Amino acid sequence: MEDKKIDRRVAKTRMHMIQTTLELLRKNSFSKISVSDICEEAMISRSTFYTHFEDKFALLDACMQQIGQELLHDIESADPRSRHNAMITAIEADARLFRNIFINGKTEELQTIFFNHCHKDLLAIIEMQTNAGHQFPDPPEAMAAFYAGGISSMLNWWITNNFPVSAQEIINCQNHLMTALFPDEL
Repeated sequence: MEDKKIDRRVAKTRMHMIQTTLELLRKNSFSKISVSDICEEAMISRSTFYTHFEDKFALLDACMQQIGQELLHDIESADPRSRHNAMITAIEADARLFRNIFINGKTEELQTIFFNHCHKDLLAIIEMQTNAGHQFPDPPEAMAAFYAGGISSMLNWWITNNFPVSAQEIINCQNHLMTALFPDEL
């Protein structure tokens, strides 16, 4: 019974550290945040920090996983055709956090999250189109990968360039580019 309490405390401390780091990332770029800053803000000792994470980069990886889970949770209830729009809106709503992460060049994990999400949704849309009688000239997985790569790269460009256009302009651009693939869906 005692082990479960320890596991919950460990999980709670770890989650507190992640949430604290996310709050710090809303204020500063990752490169400007030190382990001492995290410890001070989370009100933990350095030894507690290093009990949970090897270094601040390992903590950032945990933060990226948390962001990915939150993004997916926010958009999973949406119809596959509108999930991309929901993702763009969610990113814009927390623009400073995303910008401060992407400034540091730590984009691989979020890029993968963006790509996988888009790929899954595009496959669902292709399946709906196929079930409705539309025939595609290319393998669905390849088409979904092509468009998902474009969408995830566009999101990367948008964030790393400090949101030079509005979320609605990105949504319109994305929908326009995809009308060739899904003329009746978007």
